Amino acid sequence: MDGTISVWLASGSNQFSQCLASCLERNPRLQLVGQCNADDPSLATQLNERHPEILLIDWPDPSQRGRGISMMKQLAALATCVLVLVPAPSMAIVAGILRNRLHGYLRFDSTPEECGRAITRVLVGEVWIPRSRLAASLAELLLERDARQAADVSASQASPGPFTAREREIVLLVRQGMTNKQIGHELGIVEDTVKKHLQHIYDKIGVRRRSVLAMGGRPGGA
Repeated sequence: MDGTISVWLASGSNQFSQCLASCLERNPRLQLVGQCNADDPSLATQLNERHPEILLIDWPDPSQRGRGISMMKQLAALATCVLVLVPAPSMAIVAGILRNRLHGYLRFDSTPEECGRAITRVLVGEVWIPRSRLAASLAELLLERDARQAADVSASQASPGPFTAREREIVLLVRQGMTNKQIGHELGIVEDTVKKHLQHIYDKIGVRRRSVLAMGGRPGGA
């Protein structure tokens, strides 16, 4: 029917099934187009055939094989919006929702009113997560990102990666304080060639300043 919102429920929770049934009764615009357990092996095929606007699905249990976050990402491509169903939210769940670009969560004990509001709000671009939890999770994710970036920079400087024999010679001479001209004279090559080698070295270790290279350890093997 035109003007309706198609909903698919993939859940083993009788409590939430009753909540959704009440929600559908109160909102004639919502239409349940399919229902199954979250671990139904035919779920992806059914979603691909119907492409519901809203997928309500149990958050994956880490102990169940085949019900990981990667599966959630695949299912998210088959529905306009995905709301995960949880017994109780946690920081890890909220972070997982944000990382995988899902649209929020509902508790199993949500009211029909909450269910209806969540469905209508995510369809207009909102994320259905309380602001306090959303802010805390975003802050945690930013801290994780900064820590990873710092670790990557440290690793790249400590272990610059595979150099050619000529590049290893140039790195060692740079760390001895030689200029490009002095390096060229030492190695019997022109200064422009030294600059080209340095550019390749910078690209390999992810730096752009000579001073960073000069402060590093010994270059790695070929």
